[in-house]
Amino acid sequence: MAEQFQTVYEFAPFRLEPARRRLLRDAESIPLTPKAFDTLVLLVRHRDRVVEKDEALKALWPDAHVEESSLAQNVFAVRKALGDAPEGSQFVSTIPRRGYRFIATVQERVEGPAVMDPSEGRPAPGRPWWMLALAVAAVAALAVVAYLAGSRAATRQEPSYQRLTFRRGMVRSARFAPDGTSVVYSASWEGAMPRVFLARPESPESQSLDLPDADVLSISRRGELALLLGAPQLDVPLGKMGTLARVPMTGGTPRPLLEQVQWADWGPDGESLAVVRNIGKTSRRLEYPIGTVLFETVPAACISSPRVSPRGDSVAFVACKEPDGPAIMLAERGAPLRVLLRTRKWIGALCWNAAGTELWYTSGATSLFPELRAVSLNGKERLVARLPGTIEDLAPDGRVLLTRGTQFWGIRGAGPGETEEHELTWLEGSIAVDLSEDGRRVLFGEALEGGGVNGRIYLRGTDGSPAVRLAEGFPGSLSPDGKWAIVRRPGLESFTILPTGPGESRELTIAGVTPYKVQWFPDGKRLLLSADEAGRSGRLWVQDLQGGRPRPITPERTGVGVLSPDGRFVATIGDDGHFVYPVDGGPRRALAGAEAEEWPTQWGLDGGVYLVKEGSLPLRIVRVDAATGARRLWREILPSDRGGLVRIAPILTRDSRAYVYTYQRYLSDLYLVGGLR
Repeated sequence: MAEQFQTVYEFAPFRLEPARRRLLRDAESIPLTPKAFDTLVLLVRHRDRVVEKDEALKALWPDAHVEESSLAQNVFAVRKALGDAPEGSQFVSTIPRRGYRFIATVQERVEGPAVMDPSEGRPAPGRPWWMLALAVAAVAALAVVAYLAGSRAATRQEPSYQRLTFRRGMVRSARFAPDGTSVVYSASWEGAMPRVFLARPESPESQSLDLPDADVLSISRRGELALLLGAPQLDVPLGKMGTLARVPMTGGTPRPLLEQVQWADWGPDGESLAVVRNIGKTSRRLEYPIGTVLFETVPAACISSPRVSPRGDSVAFVACKEPDGPAIMLAERGAPLRVLLRTRKWIGALCWNAAGTELWYTSGATSLFPELRAVSLNGKERLVARLPGTIEDLAPDGRVLLTRGTQFWGIRGAGPGETEEHELTWLEGSIAVDLSEDGRRVLFGEALEGGGVNGRIYLRGTDGSPAVRLAEGFPGSLSPDGKWAIVRRPGLESFTILPTGPGESRELTIAGVTPYKVQWFPDGKRLLLSADEAGRSGRLWVQDLQGGRPRPITPERTGVGVLSPDGRFVATIGDDGHFVYPVDGGPRRALAGAEAEEWPTQWGLDGGVYLVKEGSLPLRIVRVDAATGARRLWREILPSDRGGLVRIAPILTRDSRAYVYTYQRYLSDLYLVGGLR
């Protein structure tokens, strides 16, 4: 019998066995997804050089086109398994704009199994044949027992995965059909508008249902769909609102029920619906059935993922209440509203188990390594499994619908007078926050894996020249002369005014408010803050660079604004429309020409306020004359690759000769997961 050899790699304290697909640490197996394992093997085998990104993508996905973010996510998983970090790495080093290199010292050797006696398996001298036979039988029996025990353990601990979708784009929502096997989902494939599809586990091909563009919100036990019509294609600041409609799965014309709806879920009777909808611009309500208010937020705030219990006597939902963080809440018939769980982590969609005793949901400190968790009706929480995605629905037998994807943040733009855009993305999480006055430099932050735990701040030319790293942290904005950047450094309560060239940084303490956006005044001596105050909604404030407490200049719920070129006025959007407020006090005036849900992004030197209505492609930037209200289209933004686009956020200079925009992409697929409990 021929011997079988294997090459193993050892880099203390790890041992990598490609043939057995095992990564060991001190003889203990370290779990890795198949692609992450292949990524590690590729890097270790080519440790003598940098593995270029294109080379790695072709080696790991030879028959598919995937984004660099997929590679970055697998490298992140490898680093996590090795206990590594992008900064001060001991194992995997990132080579900016090129690829990755395995840098640890590796011992490589070839090993083989124990060699049989030259007598071709005959009993060794002095040992009866039956003793050997018994020994072999005993070993075989033990092997069978170990295998069965291992299989049971695997059934308990290792979920099974079956991929259901195979096109490029984003799954937006999914639910099990009443038969418990088929799946109805909505997706934007290849950048198209969201469509409704039917998937079956036995076929890789999804069937497009004869329905208008829509998102699937829920499916009743009778096979009737609750659809969201007219929802924006991209994410919008206040959530995707549309018209709730109902239609049989078998087809037909959807019947509109209610406008300004974001979420809906059927009750077990197949007739009543729980809905989350806006009432004007001032409040958001949870109703079940429609017309019966269970919960209301004033001003309008996050209420998401309502799910009616299997018995129909209660509705669970997620409420976002700052500063305490999101909470899973339960509205029971005839009982006070109660909190089942409050956490600082994000919470995804809720799903009831068949018995109505637990709610399953995805949560985590970050979106890179989510956890599937469950909470009982008495508030007891448990970990179900660590899954590489977010739960969409839960079947009565415990099977899970999971969306799994990769996200990518990039920057594109054009410098002064240029007609062609440049790709300005640095790593895979680049987010632009400001442009210099001359439009030649962009201040941006790096998030996701490349940004590390604390985030990183960069300055880059809009001509595509290499980025210059300024510091760790989160960027705010550039001073009018471009010599300073105000940033938030990790571990500090204060802000830092950081030189972009020679100079000394200094700290600025902003007391009493929590800023989420910072802009310089044209005079370079003050800051415009978009900030929250304890117990109150966001608004605009003026902060002197010499310190002291900030001064509010707009009412609550006007936390987005742009300054006039002379710094005397600020244009904002609020619940009651668009207005211009004097910075030093006085009556406001309406910003004529602005339309609903258009957000101000710049006040130009030409007297025009530039507005963006987010949510649709192409993204339209409109100029409104601040004095007359006259409107005209300034530019339409439409990236050539529209697959998986989630958001586009533009920035332009006051002279409107240069612009950049951040685009967020999320490519996902739908999986059927079994073996969980």
